[in-house]
Amino acid sequence: IDSIRNSLTSVQDTQLVNSYVRLASSRLVSDEDALNYAQLGVDLADSIRYDDGQIKLTYLLGHLAHHFRKYQSAVELYKEGISLARDAGTEGEILRGYRYIVNHLYQLNQMDSCLIYNGLYREQAAEIGDSLAIASSHTRDANYYFQKSLTELSLESFISASRILERLRDTTELIRSYGNIAMVLERKDEDKDATTYYRKALQ
Repeated sequence: IDSIRNSLTSVQDTQLVNSYVRLASSRLVSDEDALNYAQLGVDLADSIRYDDGQIKLTYLLGHLAHHFRKYQSAVELYKEGISLARDAGTEGEILRGYRYIVNHLYQLNQMDSCLIYNGLYREQAAEIGDSLAIASSHTRDANYYFQKSLTELSLESFISASRILERLRDTTELIRSYGNIAMVLERKDEDKDATTYYRKALQ
């Protein structure tokens, strides 16, 4: 960290922005310093039209706003990052921004809003062909429905996730998915089918 700080006077433009990114995202600096570095970096990135740096630092500012419990500001910063990413044509960063909003809302237990943004996350994931992200979005929907005791919708969403994971042959996530399906089936008192999925998880 000290070497990065010391280099701030000897680098410029994109290199300087990247140094601010590293400092602002480091756990070795204070929260106040991280905020200062992120703001300096995003202003510089904007002035030199460095899209990648501006997007990363805007998201970092969102994380810091969440940390400082400025929750509405965090959402607005994530939205701003998504807008910047859309203008820059960086599809992966758009997906990242939606994931940040979904995680932010989930931590605040704002599940109805979380469901809406999770749908936007899934649409973006489909746009860029990220199957694993699509599967994870179905799992989030399923957990939401399960909490609301909407067992049929929860089961449908868990099954949608498992079908994608089967195609991807993602063994670790698939085991979790089968376990989730079994859990819902138990809630529905369909013990025989639940046992079938528990066995699939153990294979």
